[in-house]
Amino acid sequence: MSISARKMRTTAVLLVAFGATLYVSTTSSRQQLRAAVAPTFRTGVRTSNFAPHCNRLRRRMLPRSRVAEVTTFEGVTEFLGGRQPLQAPKCPVTGITLPGNVHVVGLSHHTADVSIREKLAIPEAEWKAEAARLKSFPSIDEAGILSTCNRFEVYYVSHDTEIANKELMHFLKTKSGLDSDMLMPNLFFHDGYDAINHVLRVSSGLDSLVVGEGQILSQVKNCAAHGSDQEGSFGKVLGKLFNVAVTTGKRVRSETGISKGAVSVSSAAAQLSEIKAREDLGVAFEDAKIAIVGAGEMTRLLVTHLASTKAKQPLHIINRGRERMEKLQDMFPDVKMSLHGLDEMWDEIDQADIVFTSTFSKDPLIDKKSLEAHPRDKKLMLVDISVPVNVGYDAKEVDGVAAYHVDDLKQVIDANKEKRMAAVLEAELLIQTEIKDFEGWKQSLRCIPAIKMLREKGESIRQKELSNAQNILKGLSQKEKDTVERVTKGIINKLLHGPMSHLRDPEDVMDRVEFKLETVQKMFQLDPDTIDPMGNCFSIKNLRIYSSRI
Repeated sequence: MSISARKMRTTAVLLVAFGATLYVSTTSSRQQLRAAVAPTFRTGVRTSNFAPHCNRLRRRMLPRSRVAEVTTFEGVTEFLGGRQPLQAPKCPVTGITLPGNVHVVGLSHHTADVSIREKLAIPEAEWKAEAARLKSFPSIDEAGILSTCNRFEVYYVSHDTEIANKELMHFLKTKSGLDSDMLMPNLFFHDGYDAINHVLRVSSGLDSLVVGEGQILSQVKNCAAHGSDQEGSFGKVLGKLFNVAVTTGKRVRSETGISKGAVSVSSAAAQLSEIKAREDLGVAFEDAKIAIVGAGEMTRLLVTHLASTKAKQPLHIINRGRERMEKLQDMFPDVKMSLHGLDEMWDEIDQADIVFTSTFSKDPLIDKKSLEAHPRDKKLMLVDISVPVNVGYDAKEVDGVAAYHVDDLKQVIDANKEKRMAAVLEAELLIQTEIKDFEGWKQSLRCIPAIKMLREKGESIRQKELSNAQNILKGLSQKEKDTVERVTKGIINKLLHGPMSHLRDPEDVMDRVEFKLETVQKMFQLDPDTIDPMGNCFSIKNLRIYSSRI
């Protein structure tokens, strides 16, 4: 064997020995890492601890895993969900951070039955806390929740749609207890223009079960209030969007005929009972004894409608607390009411012909089992306008019982749609105008620093020229100095009005916005270094104010 061959063999043996030693020294680290990573392929999310000496191995292996968080023994937590969330993009001209895209994910009476919607229903008192939970996700910048009897929607702003949707789906599956196969077919996803259009249509009542109903606008207002207060999860984008949505909802109702003849879900329920009374009960609606379980906002709307019909009085109101019932009674001094606690509920149901239910109970108050435990000798109509449902779906299996839920109201509502089609078209045109204005506002966010720079550049030139003319102007009276100040400011404002209006005008293509910024920057020799990453314009250095000297 030649000397070179022996050297090669010796080198190979040494390399194998070194590799074996290295493998043995890192086996415990590998086993610890794999033991923690492996379960994540089943669960998707896990928090695990790693010794400091396996950091290099961690960086190589974890990008291929689905670990959401890793906490080292030093207490450092990192997000490692397959890949890091995308960084917020910056405008290539001004360098400011650009606002994220608007998204909405949810379900409504258009896409899901009430049996699915009730699993995601969130009481209004919990909207803020759940939105804050969503905002805590690394990929979500702003968040808001709108949950009503006919819809559940999550609005959020994100720069990374892929990761945000994954995190949101995990949230929805955990909240509902449904798997992806059950949940996904019932969901809708909108982003950008479609998301903006959706929230404006919702606030205008165009997406409601009852087209043009007014209750949804109040609910959108409440969502805006929760999101915009000190502890809310709205930021600049959602705050502006929901303000526009509320304004649009008001304009649609005042400038079109969309609300003429429109009814709320509560009044649609009353109309349904009026139509079905003879068929289901064998008695006229005006002769039927009415009981209402619940004393909230839906009940108030229901009483408002019943008061305008020939409904038999007194109305029997049943609620857990008496305070709400008494407040309701004070609102309708001309309507006779009989107030009862929950302990009297079945006594009142036994005597009633029509029972409306509208409470926040998460479990049915009335179902087949409870009805069979309280047999009766006359027919009964149950009209449930709650989500989650107060009347179990099996209630209609009991002889002599007719049960209706929110989705059954469509047969009453469809008759009114054709009458309002012209108003719907007017509303759609108005919405398009509001969308264009909002998009223009959002585009203008990247132009604001350039506009500030333009103003400061104009002011610096004005001040410099006034300084150069000090010797000439010093002999002027105070009135004449004020005139010079006013005239020179007016000249600068008029000269800059055109370029600034040009920057603010919305564009269909974002590249044109950047082109305009670049053009103005070069034309007026604006220094991009005077813009900080947050979009604020630094004051021009050594800018001296001579107004007081003139």
